[in-house]
Formats: sequence, structure tokens, C-alpha cells
Amino acid sequence: MITVEYFDKKAWELYSENAHKIAFQERKPASNDRIDFALMAIKEGTPMGYMTCRELEADTLYWQFGGAFPGTKGTTWSWWAYLAFVDWCREKYKRVTTIIENTNLPMLKMAMKVGFRINGTRFYAGSILVELVLELK
Repeated sequence: MITVEYFDKKAWELYSENAHKIAFQERKPASNDRIDFALMAIKEGTPMGYMTCRELEADTLYWQFGGAFPGTKGTTWSWWAYLAFVDWCREKYKRVTTIIENTNLPMLKMAMKVGFRINGTRFYAGSILVELVLELK
């Protein structure tokens, strides 16, 4: 069974830099985070991946950064962790928004499969980003 653990901004500071480094093999200082909270998917005591979140309105959540950890990344477990994040959000919000790079086909496929729909595009630092929204209620 997969559980989702909530970390407030202060608690997440302890994990932020290492979580990003493990998932993406690059350094992103915790001081760069502009989040309200983070979520971590856990299976039998083992972290599977994380999602940082920012509330845009009382009923709208923005998924800012997220990643899967080794042992989860590239497996069906990443799909189940993703569904756990969606289910957690479904209980508390009416919609979730996110931005995914247009070349990140695995993430785009997962987002579209759970019901995210394209809302627009952005261009940032030479990348094309796809804006998506998921209506939960």
C-alpha cells in the first residue's frame, strides 16, 4: 500500500535538496523552494517520490516540482505513486495545475491518463513547457 506523507514548508527544508539530487542528479538548494508544502509517496517505509506544492487559491493547487526515486523511476510504481498524489489532492482541492516540459513524454502521458488537460504553453530558458489543469470535482 502506498501512503502520502505531508511536509509543511519548514519540515520539507530538511529533505528538499537531497530529494531533488536523488531524483534528478542535480543540486537545487532548499532556499530556492517557494512552496507551501510537499508530499512524499511511501511504500512499506521506503520513499518512492515527492511533489512540491503551492496553493494558488483555497481550492486550486499547483504541483511545482516532483520526481521519482531510484527503484521507482521508470517502473509501474511511479504510476501508482502518481495516482496516490492525485487521490490525496482529490480529497482537499477542486483542481490541480502543473507545468511539464514538452519533451518529458512519460510525465505528459501520465498526466493526460489521469485527466489533466492542456491549458497553454510557456517558454522558459530555451524550453517549451506545457501548462496543464486537472479538474477534480
